[in-house]
Amino acid sequence: MIPNRVLKSFRVDKVGVPLEGGQSTSVKYGDIVIKPIEDEHYYNYSSNIFYHLDNHGYRISRPIKNNQGQFVIDNYGASRYEPGKHDLSRIEDILEVSELLHRDLKGLNIKHVPVFENPWAKAQEVLWRDAKLPHHWDDKVYEIICPMLQQLKKLEVEYQLIHSDLGGNVLFCEGKEPLVIDFSPTFAPLGYADAIIISDNIAWDGLAMSTLKRLNKYKDYKEYIKFAVAFRVLTIAFFECGVERLEEEYNTYKSIWQYATSSSS
Repeated sequence: MIPNRVLKSFRVDKVGVPLEGGQSTSVKYGDIVIKPIEDEHYYNYSSNIFYHLDNHGYRISRPIKNNQGQFVIDNYGASRYEPGKHDLSRIEDILEVSELLHRDLKGLNIKHVPVFENPWAKAQEVLWRDAKLPHHWDDKVYEIICPMLQQLKKLEVEYQLIHSDLGGNVLFCEGKEPLVIDFSPTFAPLGYADAIIISDNIAWDGLAMSTLKRLNKYKDYKEYIKFAVAFRVLTIAFFECGVERLEEEYNTYKSIWQYATSSSS
């Protein structure tokens, strides 16, 4: 149950209805959604961007400030409710949203993203800013991770603010523009964002491997695919939930990794 102090802070006066999807911890109160926040620093940063974003061609679940002008109180945050449902079969529409969103994010002219302490952000720091791996992992973890990292090529391309987990965070509602939720900011090449979208959809939702060709508008597109797969596997390593779970993640993306590291097109 969400504390009354939180509800009053966000000026809530409606009865709460739990929302499906995600981690099933969000509650809708009229046109406001309240959810628990695990990383306040990360949430404040991402919320401030979406709060000010001038979006075109898509909707966003815009964060709400409480009566003290804050995004978080007692580890809870709020956003404006927007209707929508997942439809991962609409990959072309999701990629179109990616193009529109990243055009608007680029317009913010943000040149770097702060260092955060969650597993996703730690993985990004290793991949894009040469952060070092921890020294305390199991040897079997390094046996999986290190060969992957050794196959990543340094890319001399433009970096920008991107949404690094967009695929599962685009919702659709008939008669309305697509909705983008749960912004996951990082500073990396645009092609990487699209590679994550397609790789995730292939790995978890059965999208055809041939869809990876959709990325060939980017020079060295296979490099983006390698970075996308390495991101997912490395993130699990940072969660430190055991070698078996790490092997499961690697095997889920293995065919995509093999495609990206093969010499044939």
